[in-house]
Amino acid sequence: MLFTTGTNTTKVPVYLTDNPYFNVEELWVRISDVTYHYSLSGEGYEAAVTLLEDEFDLLSLAGTEVRFFEIEIPEGAKLEWIRLQVDEATAVVNNEEKSITVPSKKIKIIKPVIVQSGDEIVLDFDVARSFRVVQGAGQYILRPVIIPYHRERHEYEHGPGEDEEHRYRYEVEGELKGTLAGTPCLVALFEGETCSGTLVDLEITDDGFSFEELKEATHTLCVYSEFTLLEHEATESNEGEFEVDEEEVESVNNEIQERLPELMPVASEVFYLGNSTITYIQDSDVIELRLDD
Repeated sequence: MLFTTGTNTTKVPVYLTDNPYFNVEELWVRISDVTYHYSLSGEGYEAAVTLLEDEFDLLSLAGTEVRFFEIEIPEGAKLEWIRLQVDEATAVVNNEEKSITVPSKKIKIIKPVIVQSGDEIVLDFDVARSFRVVQGAGQYILRPVIIPYHRERHEYEHGPGEDEEHRYRYEVEGELKGTLAGTPCLVALFEGETCSGTLVDLEITDDGFSFEELKEATHTLCVYSEFTLLEHEATESNEGEFEVDEEEVESVNNEIQERLPELMPVASEVFYLGNSTITYIQDSDVIELRLDD
């Protein structure tokens, strides 16, 4: 990499996490190479990273994160994309190891974002949208869908009339329990006191879930057990490289959002975030919520 003399650089940790798939005991993916590209003052630069780990059981990452690698770029530069090279993947189903076909071993994750000191990048390997089983043929296919998140420092500028407490945002974690535990569910978070409020975020899980960057407000968590998972089609370049664009992922989420009014939630929980606390308005015997530190 080329640096202008005197330019301050920042190291940005990149974490890997997972949105769990169902009926698979283990899902191992080996990643051999990672490169990234950034721009500064009209010039583009590309660099490689040193992996902290190169093989992961993605399902073991559900509800947690592992530090994947670290990128170093000039502070204030724009990170354009990250490219992963997936060597191989295997699954364990009913205690039996299954080979997985990976149609394209190169995954280009497009995430244009200006990073500052203290920021982090999270790559959410969405197994529920990536993993497919060809019924009858016993074939397992992995077309990786990796959703990038830019996690900024937890301080935010506050507007006129807002006091200091509004500068902070929160992360809420939870899990499905009781009759919902182990059942594939769509978990949607709304701002307001009903499941028809403004959609904040959604996640597919049969166990734990988490929502980040939540502002102080009343929220409603709604769980749907009967839904159809929409197919995601990544863009394949002439070189056989899949590009996972943040806008494409957002498009899939928008399709799900449009269908939410047709669904009937099987459970819901209303809570308020503020003053570094989470206050329950209702109690649920199938949803557990907690405020992450």
